Amino acid sequence: MSLSGKSRLTTDRSLANDNFWPDVTIGDLTEKYRVPVEYADEVISTTIKIAILQINRKLYVAKETIENQGFTSLENYALANTDPIDDEEALLILYSHAVCCQAKAFLLKQAHTVQHLPTDKAAHDAQLTEDYWLTQAQSGMELLLSIVFHTDFRDPQFATIALL
Repeated sequence: MSLSGKSRLTTDRSLANDNFWPDVTIGDLTEKYRVPVEYADEVISTTIKIAILQINRKLYVAKETIENQGFTSLENYALANTDPIDDEEALLILYSHAVCCQAKAFLLKQAHTVQHLPTDKAAHDAQLTEDYWLTQAQSGMELLLSIVFHTDFRDPQFATIALL
């Protein structure tokens, strides 16, 4: 049993990505981002898959740039171009962070609407929580892009990146 309350088989389950971006496990979300254990495994895995698709779409420019440099995966690029943090590649940490935050935003909003009566305060709190996790996902993507393109994507000239 993991700290999340899910069995080790569940948390170790890997969701295959497109061979360029790293795979994501259910445990990446449930253990590192403290997602409530009440969710059915399929709800979690479907939400992660949707988050992967959303993040991959938003980062397509980085993928094209890295592939044009001859790298076949983010991991290969990271190994050649960035320093690890605690034996883990920074770009892989940022990608996982973006996916997990995107998924958590959706799951928490979903849980809030199921578990609470709709009130103005509850709706406001749910929106703030969702906004926080979506901002975290955006921050992870911006940092990843900043490393790949050697520039600061928080700069207003890159505001359109957020809309991709």
